Amino acid sequence: MAYESQYNLRVLINDLVEMGAWDLDGEHGLSFYIETPESNFIFDCGHTGVAWDNAVKMGVDLSVVDFVALSHSHYDHAGGFPSLLKRVKPKLLYTGPDFWQEKYSCDCEKTEYAYKGCGFTEADLADWGIEQRECRDMIKLDNYASLFTGFEMQNDFEIIPEKFVRGKDKKPDAFDDEICLLLKEGNGLAMVVGCSHRGIVNMVSAVKKRTGMTVVRVVGDVHLVEANDERVSQTFKELKSLGVEFFNLCHCLVDKCHTSGVWPMHLDTIAAGSSIKMEQDDGVPLMAAIVYDSRTHNTERAAAFIAEGVHMAGLQPACFNIDEADLEYIDNADLIILGSPTYMASVTAKMKIWLEEKMSRLDLSNKLGGAFATEQYIHGGGENAIREMLTFMMVQGMMTYSGGKSYGKPIIHLGPVGMSQDIESFRDLFVAYGERMGKQTVWLD
Repeated sequence: MAYESQYNLRVLINDLVEMGAWDLDGEHGLSFYIETPESNFIFDCGHTGVAWDNAVKMGVDLSVVDFVALSHSHYDHAGGFPSLLKRVKPKLLYTGPDFWQEKYSCDCEKTEYAYKGCGFTEADLADWGIEQRECRDMIKLDNYASLFTGFEMQNDFEIIPEKFVRGKDKKPDAFDDEICLLLKEGNGLAMVVGCSHRGIVNMVSAVKKRTGMTVVRVVGDVHLVEANDERVSQTFKELKSLGVEFFNLCHCLVDKCHTSGVWPMHLDTIAAGSSIKMEQDDGVPLMAAIVYDSRTHNTERAAAFIAEGVHMAGLQPACFNIDEADLEYIDNADLIILGSPTYMASVTAKMKIWLEEKMSRLDLSNKLGGAFATEQYIHGGGENAIREMLTFMMVQGMMTYSGGKSYGKPIIHLGPVGMSQDIESFRDLFVAYGERMGKQTVWLD
């Protein structure tokens, strides 16, 4: 199946609000309601408790909340916890270490300190009869979710601002209390963060190093609100190199990332009312059909390489020579990739006839499509052939995709082109393309 995991994340409060029928309120704060097949819980509570009013409007049943986890003790993430108790009394509160050290923000010019803590104490928690569990490494919440902490500061560009201090002595705040939520997603993890004060690259690196799993999605605030364009760009490049593919960002940083001009176009902003839902498909995998014409087996080899990448993304691929194409399978496929040798700077006559007489009869609307080509020499017209196949797909109502420059190298603009004389040397290019197409199919699903 495309995903071996299942979760539903709903944004209860955020600085931004989705426009819709719920008439939700926003505030400077963050709160997520998480459902897995085994648990219902809240990660962060916002500031004032408006999150719980929004939850009611969104149809979220707070009475089924099993426990709460707080990413750190700043007011805009933890301050709403006491008001939650008026609606439900969770059995457990998960925090990081040193959660109870009071937090402040310093105006260095005036030497003034503003309280930024959670607004309640360890004694209050005891009076409410709620057990606190401290995450000092990694805690398994259920078979789908875990909490994680202990983020080593290992790069020189993610620096905690000096204005953040803690305790009576007003020492620099190292944010040792910061934790993140990990949710299983496919063969990797979705990381849900509060503010990423210790640096999102440091955090993703620590998770990958200690779990051996790749963080494929980052959800929440990566705290680049005061960062310059150079840091924003470097952060994105580092996250991509670590394997992060999807960004669902909110809270402090969204305007900065959008206006900086260096963050990728596929950045997804989430707001109060947004949801991210990953579902099992009852064991039925997403299907990919890779259909090609091949005279000397070079395009056939390229198709096999693409199938390898598609399979890495979790899909079930099948390759078909147009002479033996299974139209029923193609009709049911979620992803269709066409391939052709280049002839006279275009597709082969055989491919053109097959598209017009066979594939045009299928209902392909809203399916994802892509194309690749092989050519005998450089500038042999491969991109023209790809463009012709993509045009056919768009006329049929399909969505076309390649990944473009958003994945970094190898950059694939329209589709991959391989040289027929040495097709094996293009294997990595075709595998990367197949994986990207597969991941986009999963994302759309």
